[in-house]
Amino acid sequence: MKWYLYRFLNIKNNIIYIGKTGNIAQRLAYHFGTRGHLPIECYNETNKIEILELNTKTEMNIKELYYISKYKCKYNICDNNEVVYIKGLEDNDIWKEYNIKKEESESKDEKIKKLLIENKELRIKLKEQHKKNIEELKKAYAIFNEYYVLKEVIEEYEKVTGLTWKKKAYNIVIS
Repeated sequence: MKWYLYRFLNIKNNIIYIGKTGNIAQRLAYHFGTRGHLPIECYNETNKIEILELNTKTEMNIKELYYISKYKCKYNICDNNEVVYIKGLEDNDIWKEYNIKKEESESKDEKIKKLLIENKELRIKLKEQHKKNIEELKKAYAIFNEYYVLKEVIEEYEKVTGLTWKKKAYNIVIS
């Protein structure tokens, strides 16, 4: 099995993040797909990705800590700020540029388009629900209005006849 370190470089070729993995394609697809754990600014700032292939997990772990502390990468969280120099540690390291295949990761434009479409669909659903709510409110208002008018008619009738609506209804039924 191969082990990898990977690093993100910005437009000025400054190393802004270093990570490690046993599956480089999957890990970078996570980063630049929908499951990236770093701030979006890190991904936006990344101009180039380089990888270093290693033979052992131990070597990977040691070199990751070494490089993070050496370069003080902007997006790495590191407890130890001291650089530990290990003679010869970097001598045979050959970092290679890594290109993410389109099927492994969505481009920023594709993500934005996808979000805009989802947002538009949500706005359409909300607008439809809003229309339904307005119609329901209109119906409720009409019923309330009818009740209020009927109540006024009954009150006026009671004033004129001296009978309450209930008594009049009772008298009609009995008669």
